[in-house]
Amino acid sequence: MLMQSSQKVSVIISYYNAMKYIDRCVTCITGQTYENLEIILVDDGSSDGCGDRCRELTAGDDRVVHIRKPNTGVSDSRNRGLRAATGDWLYFADVDDLLVPDAIETLFTAAYKGGCSMAIAEFYRVRGDRYFCSNRGYGGVVSKNDFLKRMRMRPANIYYGSLWNKIFKREVFEESGAKFDGKIAFGEDHLFFLQMLDYVDKIAVVDRPLYYYMDNDGSLMHQGVVNPVALVKNKLLLYKGYNKLYKDAGMDDKVSDKLKSLFVLVAPATDAMVMPYHTQIDGEQASIIENQLTVEGLNSAKNQLED
Repeated sequence: MLMQSSQKVSVIISYYNAMKYIDRCVTCITGQTYENLEIILVDDGSSDGCGDRCRELTAGDDRVVHIRKPNTGVSDSRNRGLRAATGDWLYFADVDDLLVPDAIETLFTAAYKGGCSMAIAEFYRVRGDRYFCSNRGYGGVVSKNDFLKRMRMRPANIYYGSLWNKIFKREVFEESGAKFDGKIAFGEDHLFFLQMLDYVDKIAVVDRPLYYYMDNDGSLMHQGVVNPVALVKNKLLLYKGYNKLYKDAGMDDKVSDKLKSLFVLVAPATDAMVMPYHTQIDGEQASIIENQLTVEGLNSAKNQLED
């Protein structure tokens, strides 16, 4: 049963030269089963015509807000989107990835019914013909301290560090004063999350994958753009962010050895890649991914949920 509410969710997406993905992305967001959305699409100075295509695809949808700006990077674009957002909740997605049709509805429902200021969900990571399904094995409403106890064991995992598997109440953003740091080469979403989490009370955990993270060769890491100096700088900033978070929660004496001595240089993201031994995409999963990676498949999936 679909849940609708007077509470509006602001969806913020920054894109740059994304003609390859723009049709799928727009269909994926505008076709969400939760319809009370404000969709903020920030064109970060694209030169491939995807901005015009984006406007064409969303013509007549009064939920959509378009922002066109010079190419100043994803952090500045997201900050611009945040300044424009008027929703009661905030959600971020990446233009080259995919949400299941009821992703926003599921996250919102879990947070709203649980009286939480944040919800988080599992995800699929897809690379080539293989995929990895994150699975922490628990769900329901948890306290922030319980969440922090779990997070300290895997501080670098993208389950915690990414934004696309989370929804936040607007008050958390306003109270935290969080913003994206455009001075760092990568990991700005992880730092933003740590700032937000400091002001979260309890968390709704959804034990179901709602997002397909497409592991594309165009990422900074795959391009080799991130050099060792930038990597260490990022780890140091993350360490400081984690240290403040646990101290503010009165849990600084509970920080694991991984955070204290290993995190700065070597704490791995154990869900950070799809390995050769991970599940091959075939059968039912192949059909799901193949169909939902097309505009027609997304529309069909939504119609099935609404029937």
